[in-house]
Amino acid sequence: MASTAAQLALLLVAALSPAPAPARAASTGSTASDSSSGWTPSSGLLASTTLGRGSGNSTTYALVRGAIPDAPGGKRPKIVGGEKAELGQFPHQVSIRKQQMTHFCGGSIVSKTHVLTAAHCFDDKPNQFNTLLVTVGSLTWMPNQLTSGGYTRDVKDGLVHESWVPGANKKWYDIAVLEVAEPFEEWSTNAKAILINTKVDLDVGMDCHVSGWGRTVDADSAKPSEELLWTTVQIKELEACSSKYGEAMGPGSICAGYDPGGKDSCQGDSGGPLTCDGRLAGVVSFGHGCAVAGFPGVYTATSGHLDWIRAHTDAQSGQTASAVPV
Repeated sequence: MASTAAQLALLLVAALSPAPAPARAASTGSTASDSSSGWTPSSGLLASTTLGRGSGNSTTYALVRGAIPDAPGGKRPKIVGGEKAELGQFPHQVSIRKQQMTHFCGGSIVSKTHVLTAAHCFDDKPNQFNTLLVTVGSLTWMPNQLTSGGYTRDVKDGLVHESWVPGANKKWYDIAVLEVAEPFEEWSTNAKAILINTKVDLDVGMDCHVSGWGRTVDADSAKPSEELLWTTVQIKELEACSSKYGEAMGPGSICAGYDPGGKDSCQGDSGGPLTCDGRLAGVVSFGHGCAVAGFPGVYTATSGHLDWIRAHTDAQSGQTASAVPV
């Protein structure tokens, strides 16, 4: 009887005790530099367990398209809904990685010594440009498996746009330039991306192409590809995109996606090219998740930064097509 009474007492105490706080999901806040952005400079990844590009807040979006932390020997993700690229299909496309590490961002050759890419790729690598390598002319970034004609170049220096603020909600200046230690081979220089002159050239509904080695699905279990992939996305109304992304977008942004979802750039594609009519129209920047219906990807428009690009490279703009999908 005493034993039964003791058990009842214990049950009563347990019932009246406050319940333990539920386990918190990993924070979507960043480091002290910006507690609301969802971007974690130290890791280059969303702090959230969700690997989508967005934090889930309509006004704060995480830059996770190129957000791949350094991991020796690790495999990396790719374009969502993509097709395998043919050799020479995107000759200006490059892979960026640290020495002895894996691919973490894409880029585009814009001159004999310069690559255009995204500023947020280097949020966790400040002043480490000379530790980077770019892979050129190969369908795979893997150093021991380069396809015919592929080669690498050491990065000599780099410059992130002076107005770029890591972790800030506004992603208006997500653009950077890398300078390689020695000129690209002649064929690569001849295949450099031609920058689009103006956003007026981009009609709503126009087909454009995004390429890279990024994630194929928005999930932890996503399997990487060792080959360059590409997919087709359509130019969207900037105003409609602004209603979804708020102040994250600026006048120098391009929205492009596939309305039903299923086709998009994703984590690991950041800095890579958005090619429209054979010209470099944008740089992969950010979005909400990857290939989510109704949420196009956001790209930094080259036309909105022509003066800055020209000031730091000898890049050309014009009507000449440099790469058209076969």
